[in-house]
Amino acid sequence: MDKEKEQKPSLLPEQTPAKREEKILEFWRARDAFAESVARRARRKRFVFYEGPPYANGKPGIHHVEVRTFKDALLRYKTMRGFFVERRAGWDTHGLPTEVEVEKKLGIKTKKDIERLGVETFVEEARKNVFLYKEEWERMTERMGYWVDLKRAYVTMARPYIESLWWILARLHAQELLYRDKRVVPWCPRCETALSSFEVAQGYEAVSEKAIYVKFPTKDFEIPAAFLAWTTTPWTLPGNVALAVSAEALYVLVKEVPSGEALIFARERMAALMQKTGKTFDIVREIRGSELVEKHYEPPYPAEGVSGTVVGADFVHLTEGTGIVHIAPAFGTDDSAVAKKERLPTLITVDEHGLMDTEGYSWNRLFVKDADPLICADLTARGLIFYTEEYTHDYPFCWRCKSPLLYYAREAWWLRTTAVKDRMIAENKTVSWHPEYLRDGRFGEWLSENTDWNVSRERYWGAPLPLWECCACHLYTTASGLAALDQKDSAPTMLLLARHGEAEHNVTGIIGPVEEQSERQSALTARGRKQIERSAKRMADKNVDLILTSPLRRARQTAELYSQAWGGTEILVREELREIDAGSFVGKTTEEYHTALPSAAQRLTVEPEQGEGLRALRRRVMRVVEYIRTQHRGKKIMIVSHGDPLWILAAAIEGTDEDAYGKTWQPEVGEVREMRLHNWPYDREGLVDLHRPYVDAIILRCDGCGREVRRVSEVADVWFDSGAMPFAKDHWPFAQAKNEKLKIEKLGERHAFELIKKIDFPADYICEAIDQTRGWFYSLLAVSALLGFPAPYRHVLSLGLVLDAKGQKMSKSRGNATDPWTLFERYGADAVRWYFLTVNQPWEEKRFVEKDVADINRRFLLIAENVLAYWKTYAAHVPAGVNPPKIVAVLDSWLVEKTRAVISEITQLFEAYDIVKAARTLEAFMLEDISRWYIRRIRSDMKTPGSVTARKHAATLGWTLREYAKLLAPFAPFLAEEMHHTLTKSDKSSVHGEDWSTVSEKTVKQNALQVGMVNVLRQVIKVAFFERAQAGIKVRQPLKLLKVGENLFVQTQYPKKWVTAAREWVKGEVNVKDVQFGVKTSGVFLDTQLTAELKEEGMLRELVRQIQAWRKEEGLQPGEPAALLVHASQAAETLIKKHAAVLRREAGIISATHTERPPEHAKVLRWDKEQLMIARER
Repeated sequence: MDKEKEQKPSLLPEQTPAKREEKILEFWRARDAFAESVARRARRKRFVFYEGPPYANGKPGIHHVEVRTFKDALLRYKTMRGFFVERRAGWDTHGLPTEVEVEKKLGIKTKKDIERLGVETFVEEARKNVFLYKEEWERMTERMGYWVDLKRAYVTMARPYIESLWWILARLHAQELLYRDKRVVPWCPRCETALSSFEVAQGYEAVSEKAIYVKFPTKDFEIPAAFLAWTTTPWTLPGNVALAVSAEALYVLVKEVPSGEALIFARERMAALMQKTGKTFDIVREIRGSELVEKHYEPPYPAEGVSGTVVGADFVHLTEGTGIVHIAPAFGTDDSAVAKKERLPTLITVDEHGLMDTEGYSWNRLFVKDADPLICADLTARGLIFYTEEYTHDYPFCWRCKSPLLYYAREAWWLRTTAVKDRMIAENKTVSWHPEYLRDGRFGEWLSENTDWNVSRERYWGAPLPLWECCACHLYTTASGLAALDQKDSAPTMLLLARHGEAEHNVTGIIGPVEEQSERQSALTARGRKQIERSAKRMADKNVDLILTSPLRRARQTAELYSQAWGGTEILVREELREIDAGSFVGKTTEEYHTALPSAAQRLTVEPEQGEGLRALRRRVMRVVEYIRTQHRGKKIMIVSHGDPLWILAAAIEGTDEDAYGKTWQPEVGEVREMRLHNWPYDREGLVDLHRPYVDAIILRCDGCGREVRRVSEVADVWFDSGAMPFAKDHWPFAQAKNEKLKIEKLGERHAFELIKKIDFPADYICEAIDQTRGWFYSLLAVSALLGFPAPYRHVLSLGLVLDAKGQKMSKSRGNATDPWTLFERYGADAVRWYFLTVNQPWEEKRFVEKDVADINRRFLLIAENVLAYWKTYAAHVPAGVNPPKIVAVLDSWLVEKTRAVISEITQLFEAYDIVKAARTLEAFMLEDISRWYIRRIRSDMKTPGSVTARKHAATLGWTLREYAKLLAPFAPFLAEEMHHTLTKSDKSSVHGEDWSTVSEKTVKQNALQVGMVNVLRQVIKVAFFERAQAGIKVRQPLKLLKVGENLFVQTQYPKKWVTAAREWVKGEVNVKDVQFGVKTSGVFLDTQLTAELKEEGMLRELVRQIQAWRKEEGLQPGEPAALLVHASQAAETLIKKHAAVLRREAGIISATHTERPPEHAKVLRWDKEQLMIARER
């Protein structure tokens, strides 16, 4: 289409994209289009996708839109290709991201503050914080058109999820792949916990700080001298116990000129030191590093047991510093390793808060970075600093709280990933990475440098490690799940849940009060007493140790009958066991109560007026469990109570899901149920909860010596949570073992491999930002490899970060963050999606500029809408068929074959995971082929819509646009849906439920030459336009001849009618009278000689164009006739008279009356040297 046409506002209803998209959302909601599209393929081959779980305690940003766009495009495509693509959402919930936010909210800063507040209170606040913005995430997910199953989202804090984590950790511990060790770890002094190496990798920032060259005076050297060592961490010097040299390297004893001070450092570093310090050295002699080993020096801060020894170490390098490294084993991984090897002491001179623990010094109790200047000043005063420099380097900061990290010796739990390093490297080779260079580059290098994974965190809100420590035999006992907690219970407790015998209110059906002193208290009937007496006789051999009873009369009477029958068993009254308070229903019938609250679900959420709901009841009765555990563990306890309390108590003890309460045991009067009191943790709501502090109270039996053992305090690294999601999201292996009737405690390796086939593993596709190469991508692979399974993913698409226009990381604090909702409202979600899908390659950084999104609407989406509007205006009388029409015209045939070629190309690009090129190809097809070529060519034919030719064009265009809507659906789902509804003239179906069209490669190859002919013609036309521009001749000026060399266009390659059509197309585009193909010259030759006839025709075309523009200004409709008043020169007047027929046909001018004077309100038209004035004759 012409540029003038392209810029026209859309002719479609509901002009703003946002309003149109909202209507599409309503349509999708009404028919549950997402679920429908998935269900249609339920019996087809599965395509597995893993959603990396985000945190919902912060608002989603524009970078989340980027990632979800690339996820959605591929998943919609695969669904339309006929795959069964379940895509469950997921939520990350644990760890520092949540804890730090809760600390801010509560105004606390340290672990001591948390302990004072209470771990339970802190954990419950964390639970509330987890889904602070969940609704906003779900709204954004829906608004941008990302189809993912939010109803079945996996949640890392859910009990079944954590139980799967426990099973994995217990298995790894049994295989010695999980172990405890004291090592130097990256330590956050603010969060007071260790971090993993890949968490550290996410938090590096460039910093400038002081680096010092420190002198360590020798004790037993041939002359008084000093070893020279370089450090960027002066605060570690009080922890110095040794100096390390390279045994193979050459060192020098030098004298500084002119002071004569004797120093020792590496020969290779001498030139750099002189250049940096500006000092001059004279070499006294050269010394091999091995000769320096076991020499002694004076530590800058002497300590008991520290002799100040020089040791050899292979980690000493000569690329910076002095070739001598100061060793502080508590604060460096290499330092710690050499200390173990050489049996050196470790000085702990910093506490876990990062405060100096050096009593007697001025910097004692200062934060390490604040201590640096004081230590440097002290060393300077003592003449121990040789040189100070400003040093810029990358330093690790906590990825959540942004505090500087320390390297600190600490006990921790480690996953032995080094044992499966080769497996991970081998499995990585099987993965298709996009971009490919990540496989052996960033990710492959990370794997090759793999170290064991510090998987424990000394925090509170996380999946607790399932390890119990024995203080006697020092063995660690593991629990692989809830069943294991029961199996290893050191003192099993049994319960007899007894409902009172028949009472008076049971006979009358009237609900009684819960107050003990009420006159309306219901007592046992004679029948009820006999029920209990018989029951007591049947259970005489149960050896009950204690009876706990409700304070209500009927329950106490029941307890007394049991006690008497069993020889006076002790009875204790517990208020928690009283009947549920029916509130305003007291005195009414049970039928009325159950009519008002007919289901368990309603009774859970609705409380009767002045009464009690089931959740409140559960909280109350489960306090009895806590009492029994703390006071009567290992005994057999009878609990006498009422129907509802016992029903809820039993369901809660069993950990029954609330939605299944209605299907569980509900006792009849006089009925007794014997059950085990599970050794499971319950929270304040009475729910089974594996979190701290509830699990900390669970006592087990030591697997070694049988003594009671208590759980270690650590929780798991949150990256382990997400890394285990392929298994934990499906409660593997518990749910699968139950289905296969396998006992979980006897599950062997063979069974584990069999059960992995029962879940979606591995993923066919995952997609996240590039920083996940050292995050989720790694943790997924590590967990799978540790379990002995193959790579957990087949294709990985890694995305570049979204930055602001200046290349800065977006953040609210900087004020440069972009709100996705603003973009959706201004431009629509399709435009934002299209921006990310086309702006550059997925893995490249995106410098986001809002104008680029606005340009997409103008550049592409608006044109696509106008093409659809064109079809609706001129071609809608012919249905848009599902199959291409039978055609004869070359132009229509070309469009059909071009469409098929594009379908084939985009399919291949999707299969290659080249989503960007697929989107760009689709855009070019719309702009270049459909809009600027096909519609330009058919415009004149469509002015007579009833003709056979016009109807063929309409059918061809309609079919092409139907196919286009399907191709567009994965990328711009809203516009694609609108196109589908417009073309089918129905909103009964969704384009996203359609099947992707298939085209045989044979068909594409057979027609490739003819389809490609248009590309040749476009190149010819481009060159011809260039020749016109060089000659200064406008396109509206007709020319005589265009010659095309045989090197560009070989006529014999194409059918004759295609060549004829091609000639007409080029003539029309270039505006020449004749085109000669296949001439012996090469290239393109345009005859730019103008005859009088050509000039006149050019003038006429320019006149027609300007009159058409005037008609628009006058508000004349297409086809509406107009009469002109004309004041013009003789030449212009002659032109108008001569070509009156053309003006009538092309410009709708039925008459032109010439005037002596300019008419009123005349419009001036100019071209070349001519001028005329026109006005409408009314």
